[in-house]
Amino acid sequence: RREREMSHVVHREVHPPTGVDHACAAYFTRAVGDGGDPNVIVVSANRVTIYAVNRTADAETLDVVCEFDAQGPIGSIAVLRRRFGAPRNQRDGLLIGIREHKLSVVEYDALTGGVRASSLHSFEGDLGCNPMYQTLRMSREAPLVMADPEGRCAAVVLRRDGVAARVRVLASVNGGLGLVSANDGGGVGDDDAQVRGPAASVRESFELNVEGRGVKMIRDACFLHGYGEPALLLLFEKTPTWAGRYNLAKDTCELVALSIDVDKQKSTVIWRRQRLPSSAYKLTALLPPLGGALVMSTDFLLHESQESSTALSLNTFGRGGPQEGNDAEAQARAAGMGTDAMANPPPRCAARAIDCGLELTLDGAQAAVVSEERVLVTTKTGALLLLALHTDGRHLKRMMLQRAGGAVLSSGMCLLARDLLFLGSRIGDSLLVKFTPKEEPAATLLLPEPEDENEDEDVTEKSKGKRAKSATRIMGKRAKVEEAPPAPSTPGAADEEDELEALLYGTSTVAQDAAAAAITEKKPEGLAGIIPGLKVAGYDFKVKDSLLGVAPVVDITVG
Repeated sequence: RREREMSHVVHREVHPPTGVDHACAAYFTRAVGDGGDPNVIVVSANRVTIYAVNRTADAETLDVVCEFDAQGPIGSIAVLRRRFGAPRNQRDGLLIGIREHKLSVVEYDALTGGVRASSLHSFEGDLGCNPMYQTLRMSREAPLVMADPEGRCAAVVLRRDGVAARVRVLASVNGGLGLVSANDGGGVGDDDAQVRGPAASVRESFELNVEGRGVKMIRDACFLHGYGEPALLLLFEKTPTWAGRYNLAKDTCELVALSIDVDKQKSTVIWRRQRLPSSAYKLTALLPPLGGALVMSTDFLLHESQESSTALSLNTFGRGGPQEGNDAEAQARAAGMGTDAMANPPPRCAARAIDCGLELTLDGAQAAVVSEERVLVTTKTGALLLLALHTDGRHLKRMMLQRAGGAVLSSGMCLLARDLLFLGSRIGDSLLVKFTPKEEPAATLLLPEPEDENEDEDVTEKSKGKRAKSATRIMGKRAKVEEAPPAPSTPGAADEEDELEALLYGTSTVAQDAAAAAITEKKPEGLAGIIPGLKVAGYDFKVKDSLLGVAPVVDITVG
């Protein structure tokens, strides 16, 4: 008698994953016509959790609505918005890209309180995900999923090692599978039909011929705002390079914007940008009327659109140039290679880049567009930056970057409302932050203010002895004191404080002029080419709620 075979559990999940890999905002469980804030969708490994924002009189909290597990590690997610002109009771759909080159389009089911798949798509070949002789079920490069902001279509970028990436486009349809709209009468009552409003879904995919456009290894992609047809922007690298080959090939990244005709399944090139920094890795689409996208790299922050191109330098290393004490460069110049013999040659965008006034790097950064002229950026060190965009219609006049505060090391960042921001983290607690705008500050002047001839002497005597809050005010006050010295008096505590301030800050007008000239020579355009010392209005941040993060686990013991 043959023994009965037994199955054994390979692994059992003891604790659900808590480190946040991706986060986005969508009207997933409620329609946009119902009002209220959108849901927060958080992805941790293969688990997807849907949160609802609960606003009370003096607090904002996150409540769990539902959660489910995907059958595989999730590489990226995107929100398929309701199509423009669709009923306002239509909910958003969720696109989930699996690392095994699969795509799931899911929607919320109000009857069961869970989710269900409206369509499943598989893009695996006969040999798995990679072009190798072995069948590899999981791709080393996660697929990129993005959706048109007006809900007209979605796209999936399938990346493979050393091979040109493929782009699949999925046109959207109105309504979800098997759902009835509120306008359809009959059935079990119109109220139930309105609760089960349709959700956005997609049709069968078709492939774009991006390889014929010269597109090879795609790093990132996004849909642009303000176009009559879906416009897909691709960031790719034509010739691979690394830091050791910068003297041979440095500006290897390019941009191409494609206008997609979903009916004819064709694309047209709108505009291109070439010779971008080799460290460019991320795109963030901006709102109209400016449009275009932010291109993030390690040493530069660029804005590229059909009308304008602007660059912001983030540190001195990114500008390149000869390095002092580099023996290899000295030997190369002595051998007759000329001044071009540099280990870190300046990139092409360095000539037109404006110094931001800070020393930082943006590798591993996340961005959230707050408004048409404000973008919040988090860095890998936990710094929170505010990017101000000074625009003139569809042209960007200048960019300004300043510190806005501190945050967690973010792996996902999304804007929920005009005053709510979610920061997801893999190695710490994820935060729900409320921010309120500050008052518009006035420009601080480096030069002393002109003296008023009718100024009362009592005011001058009263102002003496008070400690200035900044070196600028001290310079202005000292200039007035030198021009009209007060009557001699007995030294007191106020005079001793003035002498201490003079030792710390100095009072010489010549020294002030020399210091101002040195600052002007070092940074001729100050912060992003505007008046030195000028700052834009920032935000006041306050943590409202947090999600516990138990990660990363470095050791564990049982017993």
